[in-house]
Amino acid sequence: MKSLLYTCAFVLAVTTAAPVRAADAAAPVQTMAGAYSIEQLQAALTKLGYEFEKVDINANRCSITTDHDGLKLYLNFTINVEHQSLWLWVSLANLPAADQISPVVVLNLLRENEKIRPAFFEYVPNTKQICLQRRYDNCDWTPARLRREITAFDELARSLRPLWKPETILRHTPASPEVSKSGLVRLHGTYRMVEGSVLNGVPVTAAQVADERNRVQIHGNQITMAGTSLDLTVDPSTQPARIDVTNSEGSCEIGIYKLEGDVVVIHLSRNGQPRSTDFNGTADQVSIIRLQRIAN
Repeated sequence: MKSLLYTCAFVLAVTTAAPVRAADAAAPVQTMAGAYSIEQLQAALTKLGYEFEKVDINANRCSITTDHDGLKLYLNFTINVEHQSLWLWVSLANLPAADQISPVVVLNLLRENEKIRPAFFEYVPNTKQICLQRRYDNCDWTPARLRREITAFDELARSLRPLWKPETILRHTPASPEVSKSGLVRLHGTYRMVEGSVLNGVPVTAAQVADERNRVQIHGNQITMAGTSLDLTVDPSTQPARIDVTNSEGSCEIGIYKLEGDVVVIHLSRNGQPRSTDFNGTADQVSIIRLQRIAN
């Protein structure tokens, strides 16, 4: 498992150009028309009303913050010493320990690179971070274009949050095999969905509850719903108990659950929300799944 992880990280690191190596560039050449120096970029950003987080003239780098929808991002600009390239990049997730990273998620980020180019994800080994970045030719800049590119990049990073959020990339310390197996055994059975369930913000109707095609089966480490089987991971040793549901493409939904007799209540986080810590989440934060066991 580790070898796959390190292979993914290596590919991410060496197949993309790192924007922070401005000092390694060759001797300066003639600046292109409409190019920014870091001082000119700072002045342009100031006029546009952006809030600065950091300015490092010697490193040809500055950072601004964007803050909306409850998520603050630190957007970084780096200009190479030739002044021919301007990089826009953002650090998205800190990865403190390699054995906590999901290799499947890293592969998903690699696949996403084909869809979002010229932007791309990169793993930076020395800082242990996942970054999203894009290179621009440093020419023909205007204030209007600068604002447009910042807005587009910021929106891209936010739209991709389900892929890079820490709860997706990092595994929590798993339960022991015995504890995990015991939790799955207690969940085994055939269930029907009951009233009070809300899927993706939409309440389940009485007709859907009565429809036998909506029966749910939990067997082994799989949960089957509407003919689709998904991998199931549980950790009943935490408070509240944790549950992760992963599809065949490696996309993981994180949540919590509780078992009360033959009733299982599951809250799966929505829209990039972190894992819930209680069962008070609202329909815009979690999908609420209430299941009644009808057979073992």
